[in-house]
Amino acid sequence: MENLSLSRVSTHMETELQPTDHSGARDDAHLMALWLQGQRSEHTRRAYRRDLDQFLDAAGGPRLQAVTAADLQAWQATLRQRCAPATVNRKLASIRSLLSFAHKTGYLLFNIGGVVNTVPQPNRLAERILSERDTLNLLHAAGGQRQALRNRALLLTLYYTGARIAELCALQWRDVANLQDPTPALALQGKGGVTRYVALSTPATQSLAALYRERNRRIGPEDYVFGTVTGLPLRPQSAHVILRAAARRAGLRQPVSPHWLRHAHATHALERGAPPHVVQATLGHASLTTTSRYVHVRPTQSSGHVLAAMQAVGDGGNE
Repeated sequence: MENLSLSRVSTHMETELQPTDHSGARDDAHLMALWLQGQRSEHTRRAYRRDLDQFLDAAGGPRLQAVTAADLQAWQATLRQRCAPATVNRKLASIRSLLSFAHKTGYLLFNIGGVVNTVPQPNRLAERILSERDTLNLLHAAGGQRQALRNRALLLTLYYTGARIAELCALQWRDVANLQDPTPALALQGKGGVTRYVALSTPATQSLAALYRERNRRIGPEDYVFGTVTGLPLRPQSAHVILRAAARRAGLRQPVSPHWLRHAHATHALERGAPPHVVQATLGHASLTTTSRYVHVRPTQSSGHVLAAMQAVGDGGNE
């Protein structure tokens, strides 16, 4: 009788531990589709799918419900041997986010993503910030013989708006306010589908106006601003090629990418006295903390300056 009671208690406890699955997912692939739905760009969705496939392959191909904390820790150890810290953290972040979603919806009993921490990594942001002179040389070298106006407008708009390359590749002419207005602007679709409006500076406005005039008879509001000759949107990978060609013509040796112009915009604007909250709104940062890192990565003042100035005054007084 006592054994029967214990059995009933054990069965009851197991039932209590088993959460109700509210995900509605038929399998892992369906769960991932639900997790990604309407939240991220197609580029990001492809990257996350690759990360999950790599993880499950490393774990021996089980379903998510069979994956253990040991599997996740072993995968992290393998990644640390093969990848840079930033890549390790990005891959881990995608898997941990999926596991958290699966746990919250009841698809998984436990969230094993909490057993791994991010890998410490040095802050290399300063290495990816071009000086103003190098940036302007790069912009002057934009163009080339084919699609010259488009390529020049692309790089000028990248720098003077601080936009992400994916945001500009998706830009349509309907997202460009009248370029004849005193204050033309772009409507950029940022992360999470959030739209932000960015006022255009004179160099970006002039370059876009020149591009529009060139294509005026052949474009409509649905056409892509930085489209290909076939009317398709320019791919981010193609933008990399365009930028690196301009960097070579400008004599730059750094492995410049479109995101470097975003870094340059933030740094140069803050150094020129732009209010941090304006830079934050322009770049679409969710937090002012993200924007403020550009202030600290190239500080113009330190306590050493104060010491040197005081000591210079002291030495002058002793002479």
